[in-house]
Amino acid sequence: MALPILVKTYEIDPNNTGGIASSNLEDNQRTMFALKEALTGGGSAEITTKPMTVSRSSDASSAGAADYWVDFLDLVWSAGAHSWIVLKSAGDITFEICIDLGDVNPYHVGGIIISPSGAFAGGDASNRPTAGDEFTAIATNNAWCGLHTTTFVSKVHAMISTDGNVITAFVFVNNKMMMMWRFDIVADSVSGWADALHYWVQSSTATGTHLLTHSQIALGTGKFIEEAGSVYGTLFSYEAYNSTELNVGLSQVVPNDLDSAWPMSPVGFWSQDVGARGKLGTLTDIWWVHDVLNAGDQLPGVPTPKQFSVLKNMAIPWDSSTVIQTA
Repeated sequence: MALPILVKTYEIDPNNTGGIASSNLEDNQRTMFALKEALTGGGSAEITTKPMTVSRSSDASSAGAADYWVDFLDLVWSAGAHSWIVLKSAGDITFEICIDLGDVNPYHVGGIIISPSGAFAGGDASNRPTAGDEFTAIATNNAWCGLHTTTFVSKVHAMISTDGNVITAFVFVNNKMMMMWRFDIVADSVSGWADALHYWVQSSTATGTHLLTHSQIALGTGKFIEEAGSVYGTLFSYEAYNSTELNVGLSQVVPNDLDSAWPMSPVGFWSQDVGARGKLGTLTDIWWVHDVLNAGDQLPGVPTPKQFSVLKNMAIPWDSSTVIQTA
């Protein structure tokens, strides 16, 4: 079968070191800081065209419209004075995401909150900023990157389209994907949906559960759209065949007989919530694949260049040389 044709071009910042098996606090600090740096063009600075920017932040001492996260030690988890940060998209819709560390456990967050209009304001060393249109992607006292309560090793990866409209970040911890963020202004959105921006913010809720397995991806958590001030949950859909209606990414455990290619099928998304029921669109440049493939495998197997990388039951565009490190 013909390989998928990319809708976008991307800049990729792969294989950033997060946790180093030091302490649970330090490993979470390093991982979260590496995530912020990768998305904002810091660190290796491989995302330069339209990285996210820091709108506001706090290091538990200073707070305001500046970047106070200059080192991993600036990340303080606490129910009192604590760190938080607001990242703004540089795409056509300048939404903001606030990461609040107002929890006593570094494997939890005080919340991950989104403002579709990018309207976060205020905030001090003890309180995160707020926005009139905000909604919660991950609630307080919940895992942000797997429920790791001891030391761990992690690798942080980010990819942003050159128009800023598709933002992807994911983290592998101890060789399993524990976190996926994806913000996607989709090209084939249903009419009547004004901004066509899909939000995906999801964490594994255990230490040994790979997030991008079909059973985890299919959960109706961490996936949203916003329309006219209302927020609706979404569910992913897939191509299927036979009366079992299994995802072709689960049914076919070998490459195609005739062309030796692994099946790659698009990821649609729907909502069952009143006000947005029905099919809404298709995610940009991400595909279902079979999890007999390993995270980090590259496709096609032949020929080169290898244009896609496998993230367990999904594959994304990638460069032709860098292998995704899983920790």
